[in-house]
Amino acid sequence: MRIDGSLSAQIDTSDEAHPEVVTPLEGRRSVADDAADKIRAAILAGTVRQGDRLSDFHLAKQMGTSRGPAREALKLLCAEGLVVQIPNKGSFVARISPGDIRDIYELRSAVESRAARVLAERHSHSDVAALRRLTEKMVLAAKRGAGSAVSRADIEFHETLCLLTGNRRLHGVFMREVPTMFALLRFDEAGYQPLSEMTRELVPLVDAIEAGDSVQASRLIEEHIARACELAGEQMQMAAAE
Repeated sequence: MRIDGSLSAQIDTSDEAHPEVVTPLEGRRSVADDAADKIRAAILAGTVRQGDRLSDFHLAKQMGTSRGPAREALKLLCAEGLVVQIPNKGSFVARISPGDIRDIYELRSAVESRAARVLAERHSHSDVAALRRLTEKMVLAAKRGAGSAVSRADIEFHETLCLLTGNRRLHGVFMREVPTMFALLRFDEAGYQPLSEMTRELVPLVDAIEAGDSVQASRLIEEHIARACELAGEQMQMAAAE
């Protein structure tokens, strides 16, 4: 197809031909964003649990705002997967199903296996040092019997494993799915002893990364995540039986 020269000559590619159609972002947060942060923090801290109803009226009263921002906050959290909204019933903290656990751990296995391979192929001293600090942090927390600290350090280790790859999309997948699941599961004291045992599984993983053995590193993280999936399923069964 031939473009007529006279027509192409009429096309103005100068800056004047493309006036600004949007204004710069001001960087201000809305009341709904702040409200979502507070509700999210309450869910992640375990103040509200899976299946708990979230009343926009009571939330607005507690936060000292109107119901509008509270409703918008709940919509934001619904988009994140932390909240579900049921017509004519209201908003509830999301529940994690056995299928959700399986799906998320399968995703974790694929993402973290790739991360372990990347780090092992690079076997950077700084990467290894960062991971060793986190394993030591977990071991110390386990020795103190600080189960919640073990759980927090565990997720920090796995996030760091993904972050150190430098792959923003890989890290983004992890951050979209895993922290929410951990928060909703809320491992109780019965799960901390297996978690402390699982902590020791991470030491040979870091050893494999340091040695540059990508095959071994990938295998170890896959086995570790498979065991974590079993533990999550057991924890869910125990919670359902109570």
